[in-house]
Amino acid sequence: GVDLRGQSMVMNSSTAYMHQDERFLPELTVREHLLFQARLRMRATMAERAERVDTVMMELGLDKIASQLIGDQHGQAGHHISKNERKRLSFASELLTGPALLFVDEPTTGLDSYMAESVVSTLKGLASGPRRCTVVATIHQPASDVYRLFDKVCFLVGGRVGYFGTLAGLAPFLTGLGHPPPMHCCPADHVMRLFVDPEDPEGSEQRRHRILEVFAAQEKEREQNPGGERTPVAAQQLGEDRENGNSRSYLAQVGILTQRDLILRRRSTQVFKVRLVQSVIFGAWFGLTYLRLDITQYSIFTVSGALFFCMMILVFSGPTSLAQVIPPQVPVYIREQRGGSYHISAMYVAKMIADIPCEMFFTFIWAVITYWMIGFRGSRVIGSLSTEFQDFFAFWAALFLMTLSAFGLGYFASFATPPNVPEIGFLLTLAFLLPSMIFGGFFVNLSIIPTWLHWIRELSILRYGFSLLNIVQWETYGPVPCDPSFCPFSPSGTGQDVRRQLVGEDTWYFDVIGIVGLGLLFRVLALWMLLRKARPAVFDSAAPDSGTLTLQDDDVTEE
Repeated sequence: GVDLRGQSMVMNSSTAYMHQDERFLPELTVREHLLFQARLRMRATMAERAERVDTVMMELGLDKIASQLIGDQHGQAGHHISKNERKRLSFASELLTGPALLFVDEPTTGLDSYMAESVVSTLKGLASGPRRCTVVATIHQPASDVYRLFDKVCFLVGGRVGYFGTLAGLAPFLTGLGHPPPMHCCPADHVMRLFVDPEDPEGSEQRRHRILEVFAAQEKEREQNPGGERTPVAAQQLGEDRENGNSRSYLAQVGILTQRDLILRRRSTQVFKVRLVQSVIFGAWFGLTYLRLDITQYSIFTVSGALFFCMMILVFSGPTSLAQVIPPQVPVYIREQRGGSYHISAMYVAKMIADIPCEMFFTFIWAVITYWMIGFRGSRVIGSLSTEFQDFFAFWAALFLMTLSAFGLGYFASFATPPNVPEIGFLLTLAFLLPSMIFGGFFVNLSIIPTWLHWIRELSILRYGFSLLNIVQWETYGPVPCDPSFCPFSPSGTGQDVRRQLVGEDTWYFDVIGIVGLGLLFRVLALWMLLRKARPAVFDSAAPDSGTLTLQDDDVTEE
């Protein structure tokens, strides 16, 4: 035997763990998933990684579905790979790095008898193939065809070993105890009836106690045999070709994950397609509602309403869509992080980087439609260097900054939400944005609110955004014409008079600091929530903590 106590680095670099339930990002194809896993976990050239992926797919019969989207197994038929294929894809993900030891948690759960036998046959091929990967699997009540595929079995009773050895050795062991297996009966079923018999609980307890005592005595005799003495194992004895987890640098992880996130967004119906249609249709409808506003002192508050709702729609749509899309993805990210693919913060940084081009695109479409259809600006101070296009880009930059900042709230709500109840994230987002809207400066005059509510005003991202848009619109605007019958700012009133009346003496850099500050605050809180969620103590689906593992010949048991 080989003692692996104190050899945690050896175990981490030589073992892999396959969970009972498969979790993948549905927007990736089978080949893309494996290529990204190879890029994150292998120090090799692109050609070597591609060759390794092709080899593993051929071994597990995944080459025919390499270009098919993984999809959601609960989605529409024909738009996702099968349960059996998902199991094999899980095997492939772990075999990329050539582990010497593969732990598999109940691989046949949820499968029919045919698929269960197919999965276990795949495991058998891994153990007997050229890689010689030792496979340790937990399984409940296997059918006889499945049972015969195993080389060795270990029966556990109350956490103690009742039998560990070859299949051929089980019958003599039970016969020696006076319980020979019946003819044409699966030995696993016979053992279960010996250990658990509802009609004879006392007899079952006596049999369990007897079997445990006899096996423990036999094990003690084997341990006294010098040939079974355990010795420390050197690192190179296990998985000498196995790559270490987190083998790529942090910057490399961020770069790879950014590429993956951009693919996910492009293929996501809710993140890309719905938002694109929303930007075009809502923008056109909004533009038609305020089409070519005649900017006078009489229409100042109509312009303010257009600015406020133009901003509010963007600030609401981004975070609420994130809060519904990201929660189901979080368990996948945490599982990959626990498996050593990358650091969880690298995934978060990658998402923030991917936000930039995506939100630049959506806000640009929105700004192009609304700015020119509504007719913001329209008059400038004579001699100003400002041009109409510069005014437009200032308007677009303000919307982009607010949207990007509001995404921090979306991330915080997403990471604080249980993965199976994304609606909670939507409600958390609204719980912050609705008060922010009320205290945004359009519905309520901020100068008359009670003192004890000033803190809500200071935390309103819409307040800073509304002020910034008004500065963009009015700061360099020339005289604002008025009807003699209605001239609230006097006939000589200018854009600066309007800006002071609407938002006071706020400056553009004050508003920018407020928007960026709130965005950073929520992103830091989101990172804290993500790191807290990624801890094994609070994440149920994480891999089990390492125990004391002992290697005996080609098999492993956990003590």
